[in-house]
Amino acid sequence: GKENDKLLQHLTLQNIENIKHNKFDKYRKISFVRNPYDRMIRAWNHVNRFNIPFKNFINLKNTCNDVEYMHMFMPQYRSMINEKAKLCIDYIGHFETFEEDFQNILKKLNISSKHNTQQKLNSRNHKPFHEYYDQESLNKVNILMEEDFNHLNYEKIKTIEEFQKK
Repeated sequence: GKENDKLLQHLTLQNIENIKHNKFDKYRKISFVRNPYDRMIRAWNHVNRFNIPFKNFINLKNTCNDVEYMHMFMPQYRSMINEKAKLCIDYIGHFETFEEDFQNILKKLNISSKHNTQQKLNSRNHKPFHEYYDQESLNKVNILMEEDFNHLNYEKIKTIEEFQKK
């Protein structure tokens, strides 16, 4: 039912495929991804109840449990591949172009809908994400999110000077 399907939103593609194996191929698989630099800031903000500096947060990858790792440090791309590392998503949208991508999905599915673009759930205000980085943290995130840069059409920025111009 709908309640059980809601639980699928944070599972990897492999987990969903195992749970719904007999129906999996009939579904259209759609995923939205976030800029890896912004994603790290949002993960830090989400768990930062202990006021951990961002530079310290990105070094916690090897000390967190599996659930924390999946939500904070696992590249988004890994949640979209099967056990043979094959991408099995029909459409990848980007949060940075959410409205446009969402409308494209509706159009492809021949669905007309009035979508409330003003209502944002689970939204937090923070400074532009580039303001949290220095060269060391930029280098670390470039390594952590290498797969997302390689597969999800995000530009990997090498220098803090270039990063701050974005």
